[in-house]
Amino acid sequence: MNHTKPIQAEAASSAASAFSVIDALGFARLYRRPGALDGSIPMRGAQCQPFLDGNSAGWHLQLVDPAMLATDEGGPLLRLTDETLERITTGYDTRLATLVSRGLLEEDGLWHRELSGGPVVRNGQSLQLWTGLLLKPEPGLWLSVTRAFNRSVPVAVKPFVIAGDAWVPLVLEIAADPEAPAETWFDTDLACIQPLRPASQVRLTNLEDHPEPLHTIASFYSQEYLDRRKDQKYSGQYRQSAVAGSAPEEASACEFTVSLAGSINRVYVRRFERFATASGYTTEPPDGASYEFIEVSSEVDVELRWDRNNIRDIAIDPPDAPDQAHAGLVRIIGEERAERLRWWSSYVIPFLGPHRGEPFNNLMLQGFFETSTGWSAISDGISFPGLDGMRGIVRTDSFPSLPATHQFRRDGVFHFPRGQTVVRVFPVPRSLLNAGATITTHSESNLE
Repeated sequence: MNHTKPIQAEAASSAASAFSVIDALGFARLYRRPGALDGSIPMRGAQCQPFLDGNSAGWHLQLVDPAMLATDEGGPLLRLTDETLERITTGYDTRLATLVSRGLLEEDGLWHRELSGGPVVRNGQSLQLWTGLLLKPEPGLWLSVTRAFNRSVPVAVKPFVIAGDAWVPLVLEIAADPEAPAETWFDTDLACIQPLRPASQVRLTNLEDHPEPLHTIASFYSQEYLDRRKDQKYSGQYRQSAVAGSAPEEASACEFTVSLAGSINRVYVRRFERFATASGYTTEPPDGASYEFIEVSSEVDVELRWDRNNIRDIAIDPPDAPDQAHAGLVRIIGEERAERLRWWSSYVIPFLGPHRGEPFNNLMLQGFFETSTGWSAISDGISFPGLDGMRGIVRTDSFPSLPATHQFRRDGVFHFPRGQTVVRVFPVPRSLLNAGATITTHSESNLE
């Protein structure tokens, strides 16, 4: 294993490596994808920096060759090309034995036993897929493994965190999407690996006691800004104010302050409960580190209709909830400034205006979210029937507002039930969003 080479992020070639990778099978690959997703995003998306950052952050995983997920009476199965099947199964037992002899897998440990059944194993209504990769985070870091967002294979990937100072096989638990076609092609992004620094603590407060972030947002949405937007002119103000300029010194830990406004949303403080280590899965972090994130639920019932051209027939129950949210803003910043934020307190952004035909919906979270200097917030929308949760990243150390964003996968009526989680929010140092990785490729690993 002497032939390793650093693979740096496309947007930051000097980025330090956050984890190491060994490719044992040539089955899957990790890569850094561009923010514009190879030119496939809508024009409005290309003007939205949080969307671009959400697209490009982390390392995305694809299978080297396309495969197809199908279902029979025994549950889901993965159909591979003859060439792929030969490449990943020829000498498979020898490769596992070599991983054990080199100390990369514990002999007769959980991973050795699990992987001995082959790289793809049916497990009831899910598949256990070993990507052929082994990962090891750099000291002091974790690796969050989730489904891919914003461009992905339509399947469910059970999330987990890789932690510890040893090699861990990257094994995905995959379930078919009940709304996806009977045959689902694995020909785009399947999962995302995002390095995290486990040093985040959430502080919950309310807007009356901590109004500073509201003043920040009210100043951002000046009348001049709104007039430009009304004239359908691209502003670029977020990019200029939050992104431009020299990078601030990054705090070593994050105090994640959440200031709730009204009762439309509720915030829950969470910790990860599924860690993959060299010995198997555990519910507690092996390094004892502390990392808190939040889940935000909708405490009102929302129904709306998408007709492939615009969002219509928005119904919120109770219907006076947005007015109550607006009244709360008035009490703090006055009628004139609060009026400029009436769209914000409407919760569901009701009109797409000139941007018709773009199938996105935003729920403006009724609170403000502040991270420590140099930290951003990853906002991962939760999927609902016909609605694909999307990922955005906001520089919440200077712009403390977040949406829960979803993409329509069909036309019709959609429902956000009261009490359901609509988004998860994870603080992350910006230096890790484009962090590099050190990858030993399949041809270099010499495991046969």
